[in-house]
Amino acid sequence: MVDIDVRYRLRRATAPAHRVVDGLASIGRHVTFYCRTIASMPFALIHYRKHVLAQISEVSFGTNSVLSGGGTIGIVFAMSLAAAMMLGVETQRGLELVGMTTMSGMLSAIANTRELAPVVVAIALAAKVGTGFTAQVGAMRISDEIDALDAMAIRSIPFLASTRVLAAMVCVIPIYMVGLLASYLSTRLVIVVWGGASAGTYDYFFHLALSPQDLVYSALKAVVFAAVVSLVHCAYGYYASGGPSGVGQAAGRALRTAILAIGILDVLMTFALWGLVPQIPGLGICHGTTVGSNQGRLRVARSGRHRCRARRRCGARAARLGIAGAQSRGHRRHSGVRRAHHRGGAGSLLGCQRRAHLRHRLRRRIVRGDPADRR
Repeated sequence: MVDIDVRYRLRRATAPAHRVVDGLASIGRHVTFYCRTIASMPFALIHYRKHVLAQISEVSFGTNSVLSGGGTIGIVFAMSLAAAMMLGVETQRGLELVGMTTMSGMLSAIANTRELAPVVVAIALAAKVGTGFTAQVGAMRISDEIDALDAMAIRSIPFLASTRVLAAMVCVIPIYMVGLLASYLSTRLVIVVWGGASAGTYDYFFHLALSPQDLVYSALKAVVFAAVVSLVHCAYGYYASGGPSGVGQAAGRALRTAILAIGILDVLMTFALWGLVPQIPGLGICHGTTVGSNQGRLRVARSGRHRCRARRRCGARAARLGIAGAQSRGHRRHSGVRRAHHRGGAGSLLGCQRRAHLRHRLRRRIVRGDPADRR
C-alpha cells in the first residue's frame, strides 16, 4: 500500500515534465511531417498526377467547394466585404480628424492588397477546406487505411498530404482574386458613396499607390498561407488517434494552430517582402526622404568626416612637400571636385581630376630634384 502511494505521488510530481516532453515530441513529429511532405511534392506531382487533379476537382467543385455557389467562395466574399467595410469606415473617420481624407484611396490600396485579402482568404481556407483535410486523413488513420497503404508499398505522405497541399496551392488563386476584388469594391463603396468623398481623388490615389509588385507579393502570401494551412491540417489528421472523437479534437487543434501560424507568417512576410522601412513607390514617399531621419543624419555625418579627412590629407601633403600654400590649394581642389560632382557635370569633374593628377606628378618630380622642373 505504501509503494502504491509513493508511485502515485511520484507520477503526479513528474506530470508537468511528462507534458513538456510529450509536447516537444509532438512538435518534432509535426516538423518532420512538414519536411517530408514538402520534399515529396515533386514525387507526388510526377507519380500521382491523377490524384492531384482529383484533389483539385474535389476542392474546386466537390464537397469542399471553393468555387461552387455556397462554398468557400461565398464565405471569402462575405468576409472580405465585412472586413473591408470596417476598414473603410475607420479610415474615413481617422483621416477626417487630421483633414487628409484625400489619402483614403492610398490607404485602401495598401491595406487591402498587402494585409486584408491574403489573411481573409487564408482563414476561410483553414475553416472550410483545412478541416475537411483533417477529417478525411484522420478517418483513414483510425480505420487503418494508412497502414494498409504502407503495407502495399504506397508512400502514404506523398499520396495523402502532398497531393492535397498542391491542390490547395493551385485553388487558392481564384478565391484570392475574388476576395481582393470584394475588398476593393467594399472600401470604395463606403468611402465614396456613403462617406461622400470625391470619386476622382479616391481613384487617383488608389491607382497611384497600387503597383503590380504589391499584387504579386500579395498573391505569394496567399499561396504560402494555403500551403501552411494544408500542411498543418494534414499533419493533425495523419497523427489523429482515439476514434471519431479524436478526429474531431484533431480538427479543432489544427484550426487553432493554422490561425496562429497565419498571424505570425503575415507579420514576417510583410517585413520580408516590403521591408522594415515603409515606402510608397508611386508617390515617391519613403522613410529615407525625411530630412530629420536617422539615415539623413548619417549621410551628413559621413560628409563631415569626408571633409575632415580631406583637410588632414592636404595638410600632411603640404608638410611632406614643404610647399607654401599647398594646404589651401589642396583644400580648394577637393572642394572643386566635390562641387562638380554634386552639380552632375561629368566634364568639369574629369577636368578637375586630370588637373589634380598633373599637379601631383609635378610635385613629385620637384621633390626628386629635377633642375628642368625647378626652372
